[in-house]
This record gives sequence, structure tokens and C-alpha cells, in this order.
Amino acid sequence: MKNFFFFVCIIISLFLTWKVFKIALVDLNNLTEYGWGYFVGEIILLLIFIFLSWRLFPKSQKTN
Repeated sequence: MKNFFFFVCIIISLFLTWKVFKIALVDLNNLTEYGWGYFVGEIILLLIFIFLSWRLFPKSQKTN
């Protein structure tokens, strides 16, 4: 189950990365006050999902 959530977080992180870069490269000069809020919110969500992906990363278990 942990692996499933890991992969879901990775997919969401990639999607959010695409959205953030698209806004930063294309629409950054045209953002209104609400647009900046949306942009910052997307960055915060991206950081949250990157952190979750890092925490849920499947670790190999050493068996002796």
C-alpha cells in the first residue's frame, strides 16, 4: 500500500512540476494578484508532495 501512495505522489508531483514550470515560463509577466496566489499555492502543493514522496520512498530491507 505504501508503494501505491509513493507512485501516486510521484505522479502528482510531476503534474504539479509541469504546471509550475508552464506558469513560470509563459505567464509570469501576466499574473494578477490572484494569479500570484495560485502560483504560490501550486508551489506549496508541489513541495508537500515532494516531501511525501521522499518519506514514502520504498526502502530495501536487509535480511540476514
